[in-house]
Amino acid sequence: MRDPTVRATAAAEAKRVKDAIDEARYRLFSMFRWLCQDKKNPNRYEYVVSLCIRLLNDTEDDKIRKADQRRVYYRYRRNSAAPDNLEEIKDFLTPIHSPDARNKIISDLQQVVSPQGSRPGPDNTLRDLMIADIIENIRHCGFDPTRGDEARWRELDPLKSSVPQSACSIVAMAWRQLESEVRKNKESECTGLLKGFAPLKSCPKPLSERSLQRIWGQSEWGALHGQMKARGIR
Repeated sequence: MRDPTVRATAAAEAKRVKDAIDEARYRLFSMFRWLCQDKKNPNRYEYVVSLCIRLLNDTEDDKIRKADQRRVYYRYRRNSAAPDNLEEIKDFLTPIHSPDARNKIISDLQQVVSPQGSRPGPDNTLRDLMIADIIENIRHCGFDPTRGDEARWRELDPLKSSVPQSACSIVAMAWRQLESEVRKNKESECTGLLKGFAPLKSCPKPLSERSLQRIWGQSEWGALHGQMKARGIR
């Protein structure tokens, strides 16, 4: 018969892991909703362009002309034009005080492409920062950030006792749960910490535990943890 103390310890550990998974589910749930909402809104660059256009449209022509009477708006850049040859470059310059300068400036602003538009593939910088924060939060619940070599030892020796969960493994499990619920039910189950919130109707493909370890390891949290570990501080 199994020792009651062992059973109590195992039950306490199972509850600790379940509570951590619930916490990770809630934080992932919030992250996915925030990122989804952020995609629907114009990015910061687009907002700045639209703000400039609104300001130009709301400003009287006289105020624009008086503000920059002596300046020239370089609408085009022509490298082959001699800088001291006004006849050659006059078609590429628009005096700011000319009647149609504002219209030309607004036209150019409307055709501007965000610098991020030229980057291949999605930009996951913000997502990775948020994931690293979630992992760090779970780590503070008393879990090691990663399982390290123990996961490999478990693969080599199936008879070995179960490998303790880590912050990364818990976040990976929570993510798989959310994705599975959304895939099967077209929305997540609002259980535990998620009660009272509208269900999540879309969820990105879960990242592997190894990918989460890499994200955390490359974050500021991972670097700080490595420094503290080298000094013998947990």
